Amino acid sequence: MAQILKFVYVLMIFLSLLIIVTSSKRNEPVGSFIPCATKLDCPEDMCFPPRRRRCAFNYCECVM
Repeated sequence: MAQILKFVYVLMIFLSLLIIVTSSKRNEPVGSFIPCATKLDCPEDMCFPPRRRRCAFNYCECVM
């Protein structure tokens, strides 16, 4: 019984850490993987200040 509870706790911690690591870009809006050819293809309101929009590797991204 104790081993099952220990396994459940370890699984919860692992999943929590996984969620934190995979959501490291929370300061950018959801859906920020917008294809682009130039900076003008990226929406103006995509980034929160002081970040600026940029087209890199054919995707819009926010940079300092």
